[in-house]
Amino acid sequence: VQQRAQQTMAKMKKIIASPMGKRKQNQAGSAVFGAPLGDLMIQAGRSALAPAIMEKLMEFIAKHGLDEQGLFRVSGSSKVVEKLKAQFDKGCDDVDLEPFLGDISALAAVLKLFLRELPDPLIPAYQQSMFIRARAKSDGSDGKLVEELKSLVAILPATNRSVLKFLCSFLVLVSQHEDNNKMNAKGLGIVFGPNVFRCTLAGMEGLQEQTCTNVIVEKFISHYEDVFDEAPDFYSLLAQSQPPSQPTSPMSPVSSNAGILRAKPRGPAASPPHKPKPYRQYVADKAEAGEDFSSPEHHLSNHDQDLSLNFVRMKSSDSITTDRVPSNGT
Repeated sequence: VQQRAQQTMAKMKKIIASPMGKRKQNQAGSAVFGAPLGDLMIQAGRSALAPAIMEKLMEFIAKHGLDEQGLFRVSGSSKVVEKLKAQFDKGCDDVDLEPFLGDISALAAVLKLFLRELPDPLIPAYQQSMFIRARAKSDGSDGKLVEELKSLVAILPATNRSVLKFLCSFLVLVSQHEDNNKMNAKGLGIVFGPNVFRCTLAGMEGLQEQTCTNVIVEKFISHYEDVFDEAPDFYSLLAQSQPPSQPTSPMSPVSSNAGILRAKPRGPAASPPHKPKPYRQYVADKAEAGEDFSSPEHHLSNHDQDLSLNFVRMKSSDSITTDRVPSNGT
């Protein structure tokens, strides 16, 4: 009986550890962590290059944490990580990262955890051996290895290729702040190798396999332009991935809590700008009107003429600004 119970437990563990088991577990509770990459990309929308959780975390870290020393290497608070994980599983749009500004390392840890808990890794399990063989065939030549990696990345599933490219463009940006964060391409490769690949071997073979995949991720970063066939530009990819913001109509509410706000009536239309007269024409008109320009104060140098002309222009500009101010305080 005890033997049967042990066999049953072993089978249950295998089922839970399998991608299908994780998927069922995700459907029952988790909405983001442990969800298949394809499902998350469908949720993110057609223009998305990565799941919403990755976009949100990367954008925040790029804005506030690129100079954080030991970024992605230093562990953050485990409590903060668990709290953020629970929040993201309820919905990415509702997660506010500002309260966690003081623990950038925890945000970085959430990103790594998300990648690590994908049912199938970013480099699919069935293609992982091809990348490892490419490293072995390169005989230590960066040029050969990069060419092989470029070919293998090109045949990744479109979703995986898109997310890998987005991730690596961000890691290039992180490595460009190496002077402050102390994280170069090699260090980031060591950190992200286990999260991009899924090594299954144990013992010395597993260690060698992991070292190999770490080097591959390093090359993704240090030779990004050669592998992905374009210059790394995280901010451009981020803008491309996010849907364009919808313009607010004059009659739409400013905020969801503000109730229905109606647009204020517009003031009178601004009058067209007045082009100032040339100085000589101005003098001629004054003379024709009978004004005396023979006094010393009316003999202006070229410099004074320029100042006078600028003054006329400034007055004209002032009149335009005044015209734009609505009357009666409306």
